[in-house]
Amino acid sequence: MKKAIIVILAACLLSFTLFGCSRELPYPSNDGKIYIDYIATNLTSIHDMKVGDSIQFYAYAFPKNAVDTTLIFRSDSSNIVSITQDGLAKAHRPGMAILGVAAVKGGFCVGSIMRVSE
Repeated sequence: MKKAIIVILAACLLSFTLFGCSRELPYPSNDGKIYIDYIATNLTSIHDMKVGDSIQFYAYAFPKNAVDTTLIFRSDSSNIVSITQDGLAKAHRPGMAILGVAAVKGGFCVGSIMRVSE
């Protein structure tokens, strides 16, 4: 149990570093514009995959009337698990990868650990 918690915390820290996410707003909070303040996604927790498997992830930015609702999917190890900008993740070889989806503007991201086995 402790090992799982440590792995998840490490993944969160790495995803914040990897995707440039921050709890501090990267824009002026009083500029009168509306920015993303929430990402709804199924890209959470830990996912187990086998080589050759695919998983379709989704992500939606809220509020919908934000200045820029563009989201970007990324993998820290695309040779293990790659992900398209449409959210389709594919396992290529055994190992672990961190996938994430981040708001281009808004400073928010969500990440997940992907464990791939033979």
